[in-house]
Amino acid sequence: MSSPSQGSLPNLGVADFGPGKDHVVDVHQYGRIVAIVHRQDPVCRHLANFWLDPTDPHTYVFIHGGQELTRFENMAFGTHEIPDHVLARLLVNLFGSRLKGMNVRMCTCYGNLLRTGDTRTAVQRIAGLLPDAIFEGYHGLVHLDPTVVPPRVTLSNALGWDPILGPYYVDPAIPGKWEPVRP
Repeated sequence: MSSPSQGSLPNLGVADFGPGKDHVVDVHQYGRIVAIVHRQDPVCRHLANFWLDPTDPHTYVFIHGGQELTRFENMAFGTHEIPDHVLARLLVNLFGSRLKGMNVRMCTCYGNLLRTGDTRTAVQRIAGLLPDAIFEGYHGLVHLDPTVVPPRVTLSNALGWDPILGPYYVDPAIPGKWEPVRP
């Protein structure tokens, strides 16, 4: 889930999410799958058919990551930023005390990519705001593949960060793995 948007974007607040709003916290499978996106994002319709193995201990949170900047965005071509504190509050509002010990996989492109000039990745910042949860992220692209039935999450090639050129493939032939994230 990525975006080519550069520069400053308007910020969304907690009140911008909810029924009848342009942005939603879309929940499936009793809270094991969550999308925090614009209501017209295609991920919302694909997640209705997404299947998780009942033994999978993770909660999957789908939110777009910024291609050019370390941030969370509302759509694949981001028009708004979702600030870290807003994302954290949305998760607390949804899960409350269940966050304690919860295994959360952030399905966020570039979510665990440390870029030149950054002190922490996007997922590290959320992990710092919600230290009772156990976070995993990925430093490349995270795709929800709707071409297979049921849809599934795939991790694409591992990416690195060049301060001038931006993201680049570390090894185009080898996808990476989910990575534990420490705040």
